[in-house]
Amino acid sequence: MKLRSAFKIRARYAPKNYPAFTLIEMMINFSIVLVILSIIPMIYVQLSQLNGKSVNHFDINCAMFLRELSTELKTSGTVEINGDQLILTKNENQLSYAFHQGRIVRKVNNKGYVIMLEGVKEGEFTIEDKHLYLSVQSIYKQKKEKFLLL
Repeated sequence: MKLRSAFKIRARYAPKNYPAFTLIEMMINFSIVLVILSIIPMIYVQLSQLNGKSVNHFDINCAMFLRELSTELKTSGTVEINGDQLILTKNENQLSYAFHQGRIVRKVNNKGYVIMLEGVKEGEFTIEDKHLYLSVQSIYKQKKEKFLLL
């Protein structure tokens, strides 16, 4: 009699088709939470390293400008300096690079212009020992940098 009453109590409070978490489901959920929690410190370290590192992006823009200019120099026919301008002849077009109002601009056949590099305090193209150089001073730095172009 006592045995039957125990089964009745179990049947009343814990039905057979009651949905619940199994041990495997619980372990999977726990592992997902652990993976997410282990990624958070790495994200924090990356964000703290980027904080305030490069505000003006002049170095990145300068590197991109120099790479584009060097590819145009390699594919151009003639290269000359006229005053403060670098003049390239490419196919039937005349490309000119010049320092103008705090930036280096590029013109095609002396029409319009494209801003190639901003934040320039001084910019000058020179030829020394059969090499073409660009001297640039950023408004963010005190020192003038000299780059070998060709």
